[in-house]
Amino acid sequence: MLAPQTTKANPYNADYVPCSVAYDNEYDDTLMSKEEFFAMLDDAEEEVRRGEVFTKLPEETLTEFLTRIHGCIG
Repeated sequence: MLAPQTTKANPYNADYVPCSVAYDNEYDDTLMSKEEFFAMLDDAEEEVRRGEVFTKLPEETLTEFLTRIHGCIG
C-alpha cells in the first residue's frame, strides 16, 4: 500500500481536496457536495446576522454552557 501524499492546504482555496480523497476512485454519496457545503455556510452566516446565536456567560463553565443549550440544538 502506498503512503498517502501530503499537500499543504490553502484555506482560501475552495477547490482544495485532500490527497486521501484522490485515492478513492468511487464517489462517496455520504459526503455533501461543494454547493451544499457553501449553502450550509451561507445559512449559518444568516443565522448569525439575525442574532440566532448562543453566548457563553462569563462565569459559566463550558460544561454548564453545553448543558444550558443542549435543549436548544438539534
